[in-house]
Amino acid sequence: MNCPHCKVPLMGGMTVCPKCKYDTKTADGGEKHKEWLAANRVPTEEEKAAAEAQISEEARKKNEAVSKILITSGFSFDGYTISRYVDCVSGNSVFHAYMIEDTLHKQDEEFDKALEQNRKIVLKKIKEAAADMDCNAIIGLRFDITTIDRWSINYMMGRNVEPGSHVICVSAYGSAVVIEKN
Repeated sequence: MNCPHCKVPLMGGMTVCPKCKYDTKTADGGEKHKEWLAANRVPTEEEKAAAEAQISEEARKKNEAVSKILITSGFSFDGYTISRYVDCVSGNSVFHAYMIEDTLHKQDEEFDKALEQNRKIVLKKIKEAAADMDCNAIIGLRFDITTIDRWSINYMMGRNVEPGSHVICVSAYGSAVVIEKN
């Protein structure tokens, strides 16, 4: 027989579950089971569904806000007025590059793809940061690409990295602002 509450096997004539303290001789599990439930608050299926729906709705709202954020490398938007300067936003993404001279052309294509992927990652990060500040635009967008050679990695991280290895950091930064249509 298994515990009716948590499905733990009840062996050798056991009537009380060792996990949730459910007493099979009672209709409601007994006082010990109620104490266990209070101490180990297990949400109902309805509560779980409501929490998931709330998280999904919050994620949907955030994604919607992020998708509407305008970005410029300049410091204004035609047809809009900046009503509030909020804060600086930034995002970083790091990837590992390994260069071998024999296969540079193939690696150039892979490197370009990696740079583009990381550029998209940092743009998403700064848009999310701006949305978290209730901003709807970013001005003064700048990108930086920094390479860290293997000797620096070995020194800073205490790791022995092979020759030809580099860590590439793509960074983006700008000012999060609130803009209003003229």
